[in-house]
Amino acid sequence: HKTDFPQVRPNAYRLSGDPREGFTRILEDHEGNIWLGSWHHGLDKVSEKNVIKLSVESSMIGFADLAGHLWLQNHHGLLECWQRDDGQWTIADHKLVPDEGRLKIQQVRTDARGRLWVQFTDSTLVCDTIIWRNDGVSTLRPLLTLQPKRDFPASFIFMFYADPRNYLWLSLGVGIGVIDLNETRPKFVTLLKYPDEIRDE
Repeated sequence: HKTDFPQVRPNAYRLSGDPREGFTRILEDHEGNIWLGSWHHGLDKVSEKNVIKLSVESSMIGFADLAGHLWLQNHHGLLECWQRDDGQWTIADHKLVPDEGRLKIQQVRTDARGRLWVQFTDSTLVCDTIIWRNDGVSTLRPLLTLQPKRDFPASFIFMFYADPRNYLWLSLGVGIGVIDLNETRPKFVTLLKYPDEIRDE
């Protein structure tokens, strides 16, 4: 993690446009660079030496993967951003849902093993393996799909988190659910119900 930050004037962090807009997301990549995302004006990269502007159209919700690529959620999938060996930045669009379809992406995460997790608006969770290519666009290979009612209680997922032990935590309308991803077939192991089983210690 960063301990010595670049000596940059505060207004240098406002390269994205109107300073009143501010930044909506902050990401750190595998090299310790800080990425600041805004709703309408792309990304600013703050490194030890300089600030770099990368123009993308995205909601700025995303993550940095184990290969150092940035993944940013957009209206139909994910944008993958990376720096090629020749120093040029490249952006690839991974389409996951139809433009005109009712199904939308709710949120995206990665787990400790570097896999991609996507939650859709119907609360379906899809896990993909990210296959990196040398100096090229990655491939997303479907690994598994978890569906409400079949794999966990039928309820809207407010948020989810994959912990380092390979357990998937779900914040559901009925409580907190846990799915064990270490099994051959993911197994729903517990549901902590509101408010009886969730208390402040």
